[in-house]
Amino acid sequence: MRKTPLILLALLGAIATADADPSYTSDITALPGSVRRALFEAQDLRDEGEYRAAAGVLENCLAEDADRDHPLLRFHLARALSLADRSADALEHYQAAIAMQPDFEDAWLGLGEVAYDLDRYREAADAFAKGYELAEEKDPRVLHYAAAAYLLAEDAERSLQIATPLGAGRHGEPELDGFRTLLAAALELDRPDRAEAAVERMVELYGEEVEAWELLYQYAAHGGDLRRAAVALTIVGYVRPLTRSELRQLGDLYMAIEIPRQASRFYEEALSDSAPPVDQERLATAYLAAHDSDAALAVLERALRQRSSAQLWSLMGDVRYLREEYEESYRAFEQTAAADPARGRAYLMMGYCALKMDRPSVAIGHLETAAGFSDVERDARSLLERARRMSLRTKRNE
Repeated sequence: MRKTPLILLALLGAIATADADPSYTSDITALPGSVRRALFEAQDLRDEGEYRAAAGVLENCLAEDADRDHPLLRFHLARALSLADRSADALEHYQAAIAMQPDFEDAWLGLGEVAYDLDRYREAADAFAKGYELAEEKDPRVLHYAAAAYLLAEDAERSLQIATPLGAGRHGEPELDGFRTLLAAALELDRPDRAEAAVERMVELYGEEVEAWELLYQYAAHGGDLRRAAVALTIVGYVRPLTRSELRQLGDLYMAIEIPRQASRFYEEALSDSAPPVDQERLATAYLAAHDSDAALAVLERALRQRSSAQLWSLMGDVRYLREEYEESYRAFEQTAAADPARGRAYLMMGYCALKMDRPSVAIGHLETAAGFSDVERDARSLLERARRMSLRTKRNE
């Protein structure tokens, strides 16, 4: 899962509410005048975007007299440091504010923000959770941030515990990002079943958004529901153009669920002028499975003109054999063996073709070679007996 700036932006908005909180206003009036002036000066500088200068004013104020220390001073210093891209320093001051005032909700949220920015995900998650617990007005986005941070801290179980009620709508209408975290946690635990209800809810709420279908595709594919994954990725393709990689994945899915005609369509779309042989092989295999030997033959002829490979020649041999074009099939498997002599099946198939062409003596030589390969030995020895009988009959008839 990637970091998202939405977390930081939303938290900045949440933390900003501290300025208007009456309890903090009364605290400010109790502070020495020099501290109040420093806070107001820093606020003006911050409003002007002078974050480093604002932090400097508050740092100087704190350094001049340790007795001036106060959770509100630490909070505003931490906030200015965070805005000045000094997250590590900000974290220290948020921690100090919390140590002085453990129920300082906005300091907990600020701590979560900077800890997240520093990749200290466990600390960030705990801070978000505590900030939510302390808040009088509960913002479910904070729980989303906690769930995301626990997931990044490799605590998928805790993440899922927080994300599940969010996905169920117990804290208001769920956000799509929340579903992303929930599904990721369930898949991390290898428990896609624990996200099933959330998936249904996500499609119900966000069925018009392509991201929901992308998430459904990832969830279904990971969970082994290949038919559902194929449908979801197909719908994604209706909304936006699929990448070549996605087209190949979709073709693979349709092959896996035994709909080769659809698979061939997506493999064809995925092809480029510089497509590697493996992409041509996928397409030819799909056409073969769809019993469209003409299309398979055209693909292989085109591919072999571009680049020769043992696998392409082997597929060509299979296509020709299925079309009962045994001479052409024999030559294709001959090319296969020349390109990769370690393929026992090439010799086996040359033996088959030779028998079909009534050339038992030729078949015997290839089948004896094939019998030396463990993966085809049994078939080769069985055919050898047949070839030898045919050879004997031929000799008697001469």
